[in-house]
Amino acid sequence: MQIKNNMAIAYWIIVSLFMAVIVAMTYVFFLDGSPDGYPTPFISAIFGLFWIFGLGSVSYAFSKPRVLVLVDQASISVTLHYLFKTLRFDYEPNQVRHAGIIESKDSEGDPHFTAQVTMLDGKNIELKEGSREVCEHVLTQFESALQGHSGGVV
Repeated sequence: MQIKNNMAIAYWIIVSLFMAVIVAMTYVFFLDGSPDGYPTPFISAIFGLFWIFGLGSVSYAFSKPRVLVLVDQASISVTLHYLFKTLRFDYEPNQVRHAGIIESKDSEGDPHFTAQVTMLDGKNIELKEGSREVCEHVLTQFESALQGHSGGVV
């Protein structure tokens, strides 16, 4: 059975677009100067804050991998696809410490759910992000695959 978590692609795209806007606005600032009525040091400080926030966002977004997990009753293969590198880990089913749903809140206070598996070596693998029902379904499929039942792509 395959489990895919491609949420990182959304992070990568959003942050890339945000940084493209920052680069474009910085270019316009250097080309035309600050807007009339606003001192250059003030506008420069605002751009500095945008760059700091933007680079921090880039650091966060590109630290998130795309995840591919192949599960059967004999093995668990985890592939983490970062933007510029790929890591692969192979586990046996008895190396799963815990599989569960992590519930958190987003910046607006809405619930956010992540189906996560913790391995004995301490690595946390985010199988899926989304609604509670989606995460419960993925965990059920994961546990069924470990027990030898057929799966598919989740």
